[in-house]
Amino acid sequence: MKYSEIIEKYVKGELDAEQAAVVERDIEKHEAISEHLAEREEIPELEAMLGVGETKTQTDCDESKAFAKKVRKQIRRAFLKAGLITGLAVLAAVLFCLYALPKIVDRAYYDPTEVVMTDEYGYETNRMSRDLTVFTELFLPTGFRENVEAVSMGYGKYSLYIQQNHSLTGVFRDTAGVLDRGRLTLYDPNILKFPVVNIFQPHRAGVHCFADCRIEAEPTLESLIGDMREGDRRVVYITFKQPLTYSETLYWCVAAYNVTPLWGAACSGGEVKTPVLYGAHLVPYGAVRSLAGEEYPYLSATSCIRSEECMQQHIVSMLRYAADNEEAMKMLTKGQWDDQFTASCRETAADIAENGVRFYGVMFTADAETISEIYTGLDYSAIYVAPLEG
Repeated sequence: MKYSEIIEKYVKGELDAEQAAVVERDIEKHEAISEHLAEREEIPELEAMLGVGETKTQTDCDESKAFAKKVRKQIRRAFLKAGLITGLAVLAAVLFCLYALPKIVDRAYYDPTEVVMTDEYGYETNRMSRDLTVFTELFLPTGFRENVEAVSMGYGKYSLYIQQNHSLTGVFRDTAGVLDRGRLTLYDPNILKFPVVNIFQPHRAGVHCFADCRIEAEPTLESLIGDMREGDRRVVYITFKQPLTYSETLYWCVAAYNVTPLWGAACSGGEVKTPVLYGAHLVPYGAVRSLAGEEYPYLSATSCIRSEECMQQHIVSMLRYAADNEEAMKMLTKGQWDDQFTASCRETAADIAENGVRFYGVMFTADAETISEIYTGLDYSAIYVAPLEG
């Protein structure tokens, strides 16, 4: 190891006691040698100015030499002081660049590691976990994610690891990525993609929607269950004949067909004003603690008591939260979120708060026998079956 590297470790306090003692002895030796040489060093201009060497009395010569020695000593001290100040300034600048500047730059950009709440058990929820929980429940029926681990790399850059805590298939698709000054890059970008079209058919339920699929061909039972074997399950998307209340939706699923409703497509006043479909989990779903607080009551599905009023407030809080956190929504949608999206979420939240929420569709998983029973019952306006994913 080079001696300069040893000195650097000494400054950082990374040497053990024995190595540090050796360096300190070297420093003392260097200071003693420097002082000795400085005291012996002649300064010709100073000697000439003081007349040292000219023919003078012995007393005058002794006084001149003593004064010259004193001046040399003051000059040496000034140089040592200047060197010490310069060294400290350089060290301070280096430490600032290494430790303080990266954190200052971090504050100028979206910080996923910011702790936004701590529950009664001491569990901390970071900012991106809360943002992702709201976004995926509200807009991605099968893409729910709620837990993000983030590590700062300085200068607004973070390493991310997004866990999947719940899976319809039993297979968990975790993914990693990088957040660099507000730009999100995931190694599996499909997990946060909006559905290309509305996987329900809201117009069949009398609901106006911007993202309307409008599939004309009616599916056959054979096309729905295909080569499903005993024990196989599929994701089923049902569009009702008309929008139902939360209680009516639960009754349709549980009482009529004994299926668990996982996600419901919501509307207000017979209209979906957001550019894409939105909705909520209809049963307790998720491991993240209550994300609510006083500003957004019942923000998380786990904090929501199953009632009409609670479900209404849950969706209102999610829509308001999305509108109030444009920066996070734009980051998660890679720029697809715009001012119209924000305005529509805010307007929809106000409509639901005043007039209540209805569900024009529901998503659940079912086996071939249940799909056949629902198909023949005709208690719906549209049905769509997809492979299990997510």
